[in-house]
Amino acid sequence: MEDRCVEADAITYNAAISACGKGNEWLQAVQLWIQMEGRGVGADTITYSATISACGKGGAWIQALQILGQMEGHSVAANTITYGAALSACEKGSAWVQALQLLGVMTDGRVAANTITYNAALGACASDGAWVHAVQVLSEMGDRRVEADVRSMNQAAYACTVNKEWGRALQLLGDMTSRCFEPDQMTYPVGILAFTQARNVPSALKLFTVMATRQVEKSAIVYKQVFAALAGTKKLGLSLRILAEMADSLVECDTLSYNAVMSVCGRGSQWQQAFQLLDDMSNLRLEASAGTVKELMLAYWRGGEWMQGLQLFDKLAGQRIETDADALSAVIKVCDSLGDWRRALHLLSEMLDRGLETTAVTCATVMNACQIGGGTDQVLQMMAERSMQTDSMVQRAAINFSSLSGDWVQALQHLAEAADRHEEISLYQYNAALGACMKGGAWRQTLWLIGDMAERGEDGNVATIEFALAACNAQGREVAAGNAVALTAN
Repeated sequence: MEDRCVEADAITYNAAISACGKGNEWLQAVQLWIQMEGRGVGADTITYSATISACGKGGAWIQALQILGQMEGHSVAANTITYGAALSACEKGSAWVQALQLLGVMTDGRVAANTITYNAALGACASDGAWVHAVQVLSEMGDRRVEADVRSMNQAAYACTVNKEWGRALQLLGDMTSRCFEPDQMTYPVGILAFTQARNVPSALKLFTVMATRQVEKSAIVYKQVFAALAGTKKLGLSLRILAEMADSLVECDTLSYNAVMSVCGRGSQWQQAFQLLDDMSNLRLEASAGTVKELMLAYWRGGEWMQGLQLFDKLAGQRIETDADALSAVIKVCDSLGDWRRALHLLSEMLDRGLETTAVTCATVMNACQIGGGTDQVLQMMAERSMQTDSMVQRAAINFSSLSGDWVQALQHLAEAADRHEEISLYQYNAALGACMKGGAWRQTLWLIGDMAERGEDGNVATIEFALAACNAQGREVAAGNAVALTAN
């Protein structure tokens, strides 16, 4: 502009800033806006709106709001378009709190909000799962006689599914029918997701079929949602057909889609097909993930091919494919079934070393493998060394192991830990601890356990009496044995 000695005016700058917005050059748009002030060219509402819009398109929602905040200081009035641009910036940044504040400012300043501005606020709520606020915004539209459209309903329904409020989501989608709104490409995946969360697979699949009937183009998101619905079923044939349809439609297939179909394979113990899918992934140059490892291991586990499953895991580990807690827990299941307690214990140790979450089921599975394979001492030693915090399921397994080995000290310690966490101690746990005391000759502790049961109102059974009698009689404590029976009877 300077080279040609042409003085740029507001119209010229506005056009340049708008061009920057279309080209996603938000920084350059802001620089032009700053340059205007430096050269004494007055920025108007159009200038601010275009600059805010450019920031929003570039994901710079904070800068967009900062520029909006300067309008009042420069005595430039913001209009519906200006606020719409700011709200769109908030939507891109999932800044739903700021979006709702802007709607409030519009109301206080008597700036008319329209469907576009409300939809942007709904989009911000949806992207962060603020479903309560999304529903409130939708209700406010009706109160202020701003007409909602398909996008409004979709955004509110999606916000509900993010928080698994599938009942409300389905209600909103049902309202679309009563309002005679034609579903669009976003409506179907939201509906499929809601039905999947409701465990209503038939309805989710029906929506998927309706898309073909109405010739609605299926996006990658739609396929992702229908695979999620199928993942909990044994519909392998249908899953494979949809996977083939996805490829024929030239829709990009990703690792998650293959993992979902592998999950269906696992449900039907179809480990061969799961392995074939892994081979297909390799041909498509799709990288296997921790989810892939998990689904493969579960397929081999349910299919009874435990040795082959571990061999495949070793191969995948050699390729440095990532694993997570779910993947390693699935491998531990295979080890348990195979009787490889050392491998199961090693994997549990690895999970702890990596700081991965170890569930009660995983710990109990390792303990079961160790119990059967003779590794009780090793697993109890590891638990003690690592000060593992366990819940009732693992405590039951640990007390049972202590009972088998006669380690009454460990058994009582596990009972005390359960009591410290205010967990309900079952008769099974008491009897297992009594069994440990019996094997260890701890007759005094036997009496204490019987007394503790009585104080907690836990009625014993035949096994309780037998353990108590055996522990006391073995040490020549007939009187104590009689007391134990009396306590149990009371």
